[in-house]
Amino acid sequence: MPETRNAAGLERLTVGNMDCRTVKDAHFKLIRQVSGIPDDFLSDTFDFGKLSSGGGKGGDVMARSSDGKYFVKQLNDGDAHSLLRDEFLSEYVRLVSGGSTLICKIAAVFEHATLGRFIAMANCLPAYINSWSGLYDLKGSADDKILIEDGVQVPEAHKRFWNIDLVVCEATGCNKGVPFARKQYVKGKGQAYDTPIYVTKEQKAYILKLMQQDVAFFTRFGLMDYSMIVGVYRPPPGFTQQALEHSISHLHSIPHASHYKGDMTVLFVGIIDFLQTWTRSKRCAHLVKTCCAPSPISTIPPSQYATQFMQFFQWKFRGVAHPLCPISANPLENSYGPNEYEQRNLEIELQKLKLMIASLVEKLTVTEARVAQLERCLI
Repeated sequence: MPETRNAAGLERLTVGNMDCRTVKDAHFKLIRQVSGIPDDFLSDTFDFGKLSSGGGKGGDVMARSSDGKYFVKQLNDGDAHSLLRDEFLSEYVRLVSGGSTLICKIAAVFEHATLGRFIAMANCLPAYINSWSGLYDLKGSADDKILIEDGVQVPEAHKRFWNIDLVVCEATGCNKGVPFARKQYVKGKGQAYDTPIYVTKEQKAYILKLMQQDVAFFTRFGLMDYSMIVGVYRPPPGFTQQALEHSISHLHSIPHASHYKGDMTVLFVGIIDFLQTWTRSKRCAHLVKTCCAPSPISTIPPSQYATQFMQFFQWKFRGVAHPLCPISANPLENSYGPNEYEQRNLEIELQKLKLMIASLVEKLTVTEARVAQLERCLI
């Protein structure tokens, strides 16, 4: 079924072979337009039958589109409450559509007739890379983890709070009752936390500047427990420039190419899982982890989390590498010539103004209807 449009967004969205109702698409429409995401981005690339647990502790099911550019994840009530607040959503769209951010781009929220609400997000990493030298999920705490090492996926072996024996064994340093898979997973978590990431001085300053802005936004809305996804790619010899050119996209942040002691890498970063608030369950988990979990813990209040997050990456990113080739801080400057770049910016500005007009017209219509209603009451 073709998408149904209203003045400011889509009322219906085709996802795989399903016709789904959108949620507040007036906001997400702007993100799609600015990012070059077509309205039918999931119509031929997604299969609800491939939904499965994302592997994290939340348990929400998710799946990747067949082209690798998007993730579709179940939107639980807590995350929905954070995301769909009008004040938050307006600020989020303003920040993300501006382009200078590391925050993952949400392209749509929709409702499946039987499975509930879902969120469609752009992949923070380029989809064409099939073999990562390293892929990390980092919080700046003992919860950091390696997802892929030398092209091989690292299996997760979580510790659940109800497994008292395992909790006690790890808390006391006694490994007798800890399975081998869990030991390897914990070892990888330590490596993810301790291993430095080498970038140039300029790249470090650029990344930290965007992080400071993004973290301030999260703190303002009481969010915590977000992660930095970090992808390290080592292109084959002679293919570095080609890899950089293929990596320029509106969907994710720019590539950072550098070399350090003969090691040439291309780095990608993005902030994900940013909708968690400081709930009662998080407060309880904080008490438990303070007593039993290795430090530093990630279950801490939003302002404290923001400080810990920034301080960690200030240390994590080592600005001692050398630039491989000049890469602009603006991806559009690499993918367009001067005239095309200017034209693209004008197109984006025009779309923003059109959406603003549509929003104002909608508000004006509602206001006029209310005025007419009051006038009839006063007659």
